[in-house]
This record gives sequence, structure tokens and C-alpha cells, in this order.
Amino acid sequence: MRILHIITRLDPGGSSSICLDMVDGLRKKGFDVSLACGRTKGDIPPDAIRIGNLRREVSPVRDFLAFFEIFLILKKLKPEILHLHSSKAGLLGRLAGRLSGVPVIFYQPHGNVFYGYFGKFKHFLIWFSEKLAASLADKIIALTEVGKNEFLKFGIARKEKFAVLHNGIPAMTKMPLPPKDEILKKLKIPSGKKYLTVVGRLEPVKGHGVFLDAFSRISQKFPQAVALLAGDGSLRKFLEKHCEKQELREKVFFLGFRDDIDEIISVSDVLVLPSLNEGFGIAILEAYRQKVPVVASAVGGLPEVVKDGETGILFPPADPVALASACEKLLSDFEWSRRMGDKGRKFFEENFTKEKMIDKLVLLYEKELKVKR
Repeated sequence: MRILHIITRLDPGGSSSICLDMVDGLRKKGFDVSLACGRTKGDIPPDAIRIGNLRREVSPVRDFLAFFEIFLILKKLKPEILHLHSSKAGLLGRLAGRLSGVPVIFYQPHGNVFYGYFGKFKHFLIWFSEKLAASLADKIIALTEVGKNEFLKFGIARKEKFAVLHNGIPAMTKMPLPPKDEILKKLKIPSGKKYLTVVGRLEPVKGHGVFLDAFSRISQKFPQAVALLAGDGSLRKFLEKHCEKQELREKVFFLGFRDDIDEIISVSDVLVLPSLNEGFGIAILEAYRQKVPVVASAVGGLPEVVKDGETGILFPPADPVALASACEKLLSDFEWSRRMGDKGRKFFEENFTKEKMIDKLVLLYEKELKVKR
């Protein structure tokens, strides 16, 4: 079974890590797997095929050239299965895949961008292109049942076009983690505090403004609380000024893009995901893995990933009062927080490991190939 995965970019983030884990897991099972990606800020695997003109931004000339690059790669590799990640690679890849005669095409958008990301016109263009290209894929992979239902609600395709595959991450961290004091010292963060951590790009859809408004309330009740923001983006300067206005600058630590998220989560008392739109939330799994309780907004697929009151607490999106209340409950009750962390670890092991994800993915591949043959 020759398989090619294509992703628009491998910048740090959930979709990139899942794509890389899929490629790694499939190779370990003995499959012939190649990876191709567009322009990327961070490091990419040395054997990855670069698609120089594949960018996230819309550009008719570059998009046409990227389509031609993908077409040539497909004609050369002749994969039996083409697995596409994210919208741009998904659109161009589906077109090139059908024209080049790839037997089976999977498209995995990793959530949807029909709301919360761009202006109305761009959202319309994305919806329109997704609807037109839906027939070109044999299966569209949704991350959750909720995510699948959102695609159905927007009329992208019929329900038989979709398959649900939960994200998964390795059951254990890559290596033993340093002691808590050592991690805090490296991050230049004071010890002996209560640590609330948010992992995600500093972009409007991730809800950092909501979190900071909530943290202003939390810090009044828990003066020892500090906030750790792991990630970077266009809102960084705005959020820093927001902290200064609320006199939180000494309690909020902007850590930038990190490759040590496991270490940061390991020192955390609560992981917070305040997103306004979120397909899945890989950071939640990373928290579960280390028995850290979660507070997350009830958007997208998150209610399927967080069992409210058991593995974490869900709150209404864009509601800083509810977010603050949820965090305060966990900070106030250590035993309840600890039990929630234990249940999160068990829920993770039963549903969201990398190994389970790969096993289910192979079954999807084999089923579609059988239909084609």
C-alpha cells in the first residue's frame, strides 16, 4: 500500500503533529508512506517533499503552480492512497489526485473554518470551494461526530461521504520530564504559584482575550495564580498591552512558540482552552496524558473530547465569568482536581492514543481500497 500525505504547512500546531504522527505510525506498521508539504516556518523531516508554491494565502498564480507541482509528484510516486490535510492542500490535492488517477483520496480538514477565522466574504469562498470539491474525495475525515454534523449542517456533502477519526497522541511523553523546579527555572517563572496554562496561536479565534478577562477575576481570588501562554501570533502586542491595562503584566508569561509543551503542561495546575472555534484541541490530550484537569469552551468538537464534570469543565464560549468560575473551582478543591486528572488519563488511554488512531486509520484505508478494487 503506497500512501502519500500532503499538508499545506508543518508549522507548530495540532494538525501538523497529527499528520507527522500518522506518517510515523503507518511507517512503523510497514507501509510505504511519503510526506509532502508547503512552505513552513519550522523544521520539516529531511525526507519530506517540498511543494514550494503551496501556501495558506490565496494567490491564483502560486496556487496554479502548486497544483502543477502536486500533479507531478502524484504522477511520479503513483500512490494508491492520497491523504490530504488542511483546506488548501485539500482543494488542490483533490483536483490533482483525480486528474492523475489516484485510486483513493482522503481529505482531513482538521476542523472547519466556516466561522471564527475570517471575514464573511472569505468564509463564503471557503464554504463554496469545500462544497464544490467534496465530490472529489472518497472520504472526508471529521475529527468528531460534532465536527461531522457541522459539515452536514453547512451542506458540504451527504453523511455517507464522512468518516470520524479521533486524533491521538503517543501514550507517553518522548522522554522523562525534568523536575518541576528545573522547568520553572528554565522558563524564568517563579515557583510556588498556581499555574493556568493556555496552549495555542495568539489569534482571535483562540480566545486569549476572554482568558485574560477571566484571569483578572481569578487573580483577585487567588493572588498566587499566574498564567502561562504558550504560542505566538498576530495578537501578541495587543494582549501584552491588555495585560498592562489590567495590571497583570507581572502575572502573565508570554512564552512564544515552544517545542517543550509537555514540560510546560507538567507544571500546570489547569490547562485552559478558551477557543471561539476549535475542531478538537490536541492540547487537551497532552493535558490528559499528564493527569492535568482541563477547562475548555463548549465549541466545535470539544464537548466530545471533554467529559464535563469528569475529565474537565466546559464553559459557554466568550464568557469570562464562567471561565473564571470553572478555574476557581479546580484551584479551590485539590482532591476533586486530582480525581479529574486521573479520569482524564483513563479517558485518554481508552480513546485518544496514537496507536488507536493509527489502527482505525488503517481500517479506513483498507475499506476504501477494497471498494475500489
